[in-house]
Amino acid sequence: MIAETSCGAVLYLMENGEPKYVLVKSALFGFPKGHVEEGETEEQTALREIREETGVRAVLDTSFRRELVYKLPRKAGYKRVVLFLAECREGSRPRPSHEIKTVAAVPFDEALALLKRQSLREVLTDADFYIRSVLKRQ
Repeated sequence: MIAETSCGAVLYLMENGEPKYVLVKSALFGFPKGHVEEGETEEQTALREIREETGVRAVLDTSFRRELVYKLPRKAGYKRVVLFLAECREGSRPRPSHEIKTVAAVPFDEALALLKRQSLREVLTDADFYIRSVLKRQ
């Protein structure tokens, strides 16, 4: 049974033609995400959480959507996390908010090393492949 749902995104910015991934850290590094509020769509939640956690206004790519489900520690049920891809709008620079200790914008290899959960590493790998495939077509 799904006890809670969060939505967010693999957030990136382009620097010298290369993506840099924006990771947020409260306890561990991860992607900006948070709980869906009543009446919100997944997409609205993702954009709100990106703005709240990093101060960035982003453009969401909903054709990239990954869903993770995992058992909640110390609670009954499971958590569902929906992640889209989002690009920082030009000129936007991520910064930590009151909710987040650290925000890092780093290249793929460094982002991969910072992510400790295998499921998040797999989502990042998919996102990097997707971005680079799109860039090759442009």
